[in-house]
Amino acid sequence: MNYQNRPSECRNFFCSWLSSPELGPEWRPLTCKMVLIRRPHQILLLVDHPHPAAWREAPYYQQLKAWARSGVDARPRQQVLVYVKDRVIIVLPNKEIDLGAIATDDHIGDYIMVRELKTPHGRDWDAYVLPATDVPLQQAG
Repeated sequence: MNYQNRPSECRNFFCSWLSSPELGPEWRPLTCKMVLIRRPHQILLLVDHPHPAAWREAPYYQQLKAWARSGVDARPRQQVLVYVKDRVIIVLPNKEIDLGAIATDDHIGDYIMVRELKTPHGRDWDAYVLPATDVPLQQAG
C-alpha cells in the first residue's frame, strides 16, 4: 500500500512524537519501538510486540516516571499506561502495576481506578480495573 493511500484512520492519526516538540528524536516510533498517545487524562504507550521491554530502557522509563509523578498531582489526574501485547501496566511514581490482559473494547481508560494511600512511609498508590458492569450509568438530563 502506498503511504498516500493509507486508510483514513491512519491519515488522521498523529502520534504524540509528531505533535509534541519537546519529544526528541529518540521518541520517533521507528527508533524507540513504541507509539506515544496523549489524551486529556492519559498518556498511552503502545509497545511494539517484538520489543516488550523497550519502555523500561533509558530515556523512556525515566520520562514515564516523571509523567507519573506529575500526573498524580495534576488536575485532572493523568494516568501513564503501557500496553504490551494484550497487557496493560500502569506506571505510578513509586512502582508499576501489571493490570493484566484487558480487552481494548472495554474503553480501558474509563475503568482504571487509582487511589492514593497514606502510609507511615509516605505516599503510595494502588490501581485496579473496575468492571464495566460496576460503572454507574449517567442519566441523560
